[in-house]
Amino acid sequence: GARPGPPLQWDWRRRRRLRIAGMGTLVLRNDAQGDLDLARLPATLRLSWPSSGVAREAGQGGSGLRKRLQALEVPAWERDRLPLLSDTPDDAGRARIVAIADLWLHPQLQAQPGARRRGRFVWRPEA
Repeated sequence: GARPGPPLQWDWRRRRRLRIAGMGTLVLRNDAQGDLDLARLPATLRLSWPSSGVAREAGQGGSGLRKRLQALEVPAWERDRLPLLSDTPDDAGRARIVAIADLWLHPQLQAQPGARRRGRFVWRPEA
């Protein structure tokens, strides 16, 4: 299979579907029942891969991300092929991971009762 490439910038407000050659397609879908509060989602997301070191940059530490992926029951051989979505790095160069493919969403972005603009990520890996 393809190797994960360098991080990508994704302006989801302009383009809701992002195809990553050899990896898969990530879609941000409007969904009235979705778990994501679109009003809380940063306009520009950074898409990277667990092997790229972004977890360390995001202050997650490689082991923190590994534990989260284990808790999500993602097989080890699939982990490096899951897109990580993070916000834009702050002045200190740190970014927070806001989503792992369509498996995990940062609590601060989760839609609360009454959220008017909801959506969900859908990740379709290439075979």
